[in-house]
Amino acid sequence: MLGAANAVVVENQNLHWEDWERYSNRQETRMKMGGFVGEVTLLGELAPWLPLLKIGELTHVGKGATFGLGKYECSE
Repeated sequence: MLGAANAVVVENQNLHWEDWERYSNRQETRMKMGGFVGEVTLLGELAPWLPLLKIGELTHVGKGATFGLGKYECSE
């Protein structure tokens, strides 16, 4: 699969960073969180990756997934 990953390239990207905060009752402090928001267009043979991409689309990814972070959508 590493060879297949090398064949996929970023054709276009329109990303920006968004910061936001939430209050943690457990830690009794404000927590800074943030991440990229936008669109990325990939070019290449994505078939080997589609099952993993679709699972990630349903489950979200990353440390902030329980707060709604890590959401993405795949389209053709």
